[in-house]
Amino acid sequence: MKNIRNFTKAMAITVTAAVAMALTPVAMFAGFGGKVNLFSHNVLASSVDDRTQQDFEDYYDYSSAFMSMHQSELPNDVRICLETARNNAYTALKNDSGIFEAMSNLRIQLSVAEAIYDGRQPDSNSAPLPVIGTAGYNRANGINTRAATTVATVYSTNRNLPADMIRTAVLNNFVDRMYSQIIGRPCDIQGRDTWVNGLTDGSTKPADVVRGLINTTEFANRNMNNAQFVTMLYNTILDRDPDTAGLNNWVNALNNGTSRDTVVNAFLGTADFTNLCATYGL
Repeated sequence: MKNIRNFTKAMAITVTAAVAMALTPVAMFAGFGGKVNLFSHNVLASSVDDRTQQDFEDYYDYSSAFMSMHQSELPNDVRICLETARNNAYTALKNDSGIFEAMSNLRIQLSVAEAIYDGRQPDSNSAPLPVIGTAGYNRANGINTRAATTVATVYSTNRNLPADMIRTAVLNNFVDRMYSQIIGRPCDIQGRDTWVNGLTDGSTKPADVVRGLINTTEFANRNMNNAQFVTMLYNTILDRDPDTAGLNNWVNALNNGTSRDTVVNAFLGTADFTNLCATYGL
């Protein structure tokens, strides 16, 4: 049975309109052109209050994140139902019509899809579980790291895109982050595409990106001293600034002959890096 490590229990949220679960497959969604903010208060003020609007935002982003990471692992009929519900919710929000019904159906389809993916008995009356990488997940778990905030923004600002394109946007952000932190410049398109393609098909692991960039001539030319090197590792791999004791310990180890590869591998083996990768669905 599959075990979803990326979900956490959330309190059930009451949706005011009941709707039958749609089970008829429809054609794949092609996406709308141009980014639009479907969730601004001026669009929905006549239809929902602030709390309900937040619920709708969360449901939509949960479905985007869940599909972007797991749609290939779902039974085809379950995937199509969830995809259809997500597309209908987008249309309802765009047109400010039938919003409650569409979002209620999305809630049902996402709850069912999560349960099936996790090997649980589906319960259409339950609320969807927050999906890692989304703002709702961060709020539920008290997460406020730089990476988590950035990834949540990727989901919320790309709501008009199909799930596979949102997935690419998230992985682009991961690679861009590594280039910025390690190489010290924005990622070039060719380099980004190479790393993202590898991450997408599984031939490349997140740690491979880190090691690959650290082992480049371009990084060597930055000529970092040991303190700068360790600080870079904290910011890149642990997603935080170094504490004084930790910084001093690692710098002393390097000064006393520990190799930089050994230190990099130690950082990559931490729970902090595992959690950072999980935020990106990696």
